[in-house]
Amino acid sequence: MPVVPFGQPINVKAWDLFRTRTGLPVVIDAAAAFDSITAGEAPVVVSLHATKVIGAGEGGFVMSKDLALIHGIRTRANFGFDGTREAVHPAINAKLSEYHAAVALAALDEWNEARREWMAVAQSYRAVLPNSNTIRLQDGFGQNWIASTCLVSLQNSNAARAEAALAQAGIETRRWWGQGAHAHRATAGFPRASAPVTEQLARSTLGLPLYRDLESEQVRRIVDIVVQASRG
Repeated sequence: MPVVPFGQPINVKAWDLFRTRTGLPVVIDAAAAFDSITAGEAPVVVSLHATKVIGAGEGGFVMSKDLALIHGIRTRANFGFDGTREAVHPAINAKLSEYHAAVALAALDEWNEARREWMAVAQSYRAVLPNSNTIRLQDGFGQNWIASTCLVSLQNSNAARAEAALAQAGIETRRWWGQGAHAHRATAGFPRASAPVTEQLARSTLGLPLYRDLESEQVRRIVDIVVQASRG
């Protein structure tokens, strides 16, 4: 299950080739990737949660060029009915409610305007962040694609310092991974290998505020605090 990290594009064709070569099933978790994902043979799951750039409040959708796969998903999302009122497969009722579908259609109607607003805020971050290897945005964020999460990478323990400094200023942030799933009480006892990349990402990344009407002056204030904290 490859993940599209906070909406940053991945090579879907490469995963289709992997599926063909190995025979292993592949499902792509593209929850945050409405703006950046493309369809392949492997199913791609996109979220329509209210926290995403386009939302229905809840629910999501599956993309694939495999028409048989899509037909099967539709059947299993509709009580197992396949042209009749008889359940021919084990299934559930996984359809969007009429209310959520109406919200999604309204969101689609305004998507071009909404995307411009999301991109403008992301570009404000890019404009004021220093050109440095010590503070970096995801590749292409605010340039080629957009999502509802602004993730910065900071060196060493600077993420913790920036988090504390922003909290002192009344600005909320997110450490999306915590210390990694292997550190959670519910999963700490499970067998695992070492996870140095997970631990490095947990130490070095921080989610900054991002919403459509965040003003450029507010972005500058956030970045100023992050830069100051990263200098120690």
